[in-house]
Amino acid sequence: MKTYDRHAVTAACAISASLALLGLLAGCKGGGGGHHNGGSGGLISNACSAGEVSYFGDEAGGGDNFLWCISHSNDTFVINDVITNASPTSGNFTTNATLPNLLSLTSTTPSAGSGTAVEQPSAMLLVNLGNLPTGSTFPDQNVMALVFEQSGFCPSAGTNYQAVVVPKSDWTPSQTAYATVGLSGSNVTINGFALGGTSTGTETDAYTCDPTTSLLTFTDSTGKKRFVATSPAGLFVDEAGNSAAGLLQASANIAFTPGDTYLGMLYEPNTTPVTTTIGFTVNTTTFLTGFDPSTSGFPANGININLSSQTSSGLFTTGGTLVQGTDTDSDFTAIANTINGKIALFGITFDSTTNTPVTVLLLQQ
Repeated sequence: MKTYDRHAVTAACAISASLALLGLLAGCKGGGGGHHNGGSGGLISNACSAGEVSYFGDEAGGGDNFLWCISHSNDTFVINDVITNASPTSGNFTTNATLPNLLSLTSTTPSAGSGTAVEQPSAMLLVNLGNLPTGSTFPDQNVMALVFEQSGFCPSAGTNYQAVVVPKSDWTPSQTAYATVGLSGSNVTINGFALGGTSTGTETDAYTCDPTTSLLTFTDSTGKKRFVATSPAGLFVDEAGNSAAGLLQASANIAFTPGDTYLGMLYEPNTTPVTTTIGFTVNTTTFLTGFDPSTSGFPANGININLSSQTSSGLFTTGGTLVQGTDTDSDFTAIANTINGKIALFGITFDSTTNTPVTVLLLQQ
């Protein structure tokens, strides 16, 4: 059975805490049940069984760390709260007949609840918790973004990532909306940018990587040791506070094909519902039309994305919009790249009408 060290498993705050001094991303939570880099450091044993697919991550805005185990052989799932080590949540799921990566989740233990998830198998799991019990001490309904967990992987020196923030409710457009993360020699360098492209700061720290855990480790400018969980598919999820979802930097411009379908989550921390399961159809190479994948017939929902041109490969920074009915949010900034043969698109903007940040996390079907 695998064991998880509380210090290591919280990859928590790996990048976010390092950038806290620069005002790029919020720092870590302290105290029991939250993200922290102190405490007893006791071992917490949670593992997926043979044949199950493991995904690791947490809730946006600073929820606990979670290990999800998905079994497609018997259509079951288990949610482990790795920090509190609370009793697991388990249940069943059904797959949508038309959209097989859309999972309807129903828990049976410790109590009944329902939610939805979008999976790119062995790459990423996006979760709309609905009213699923999780054992978390943070019982909000923020989106969960989890990456495929696999030991024995370390990103190579020279690897470059792009990321967008998955923010807390108090995030403002002057804070970091997206960042580049580069590994060069033995150093990690993080450059942050606000909506519109204004720099919010840079930090460089020495790092190492443990190939037995796939955890990248560095000591930040405050003198604290940090950990980053990475994925062999080129994804990472930075956790705690204003978290982030990252992709390998694309080596060429990303092309969106008309007619393709994307599924994922719309996350708005100051609205109800906080998280909405959403779909998009590509109309043109830069225009996506939203639909409701939870309703029979998948009707249009009045949500559209208009991407800007790529300022660099896989990075869409200025001029994009997110439309929700009569409400148009400007400076929709997005990153994209191909993972396991499918495109992932992560974007962020700010809705000044409802005074909330908006993050969109999408996976091509």
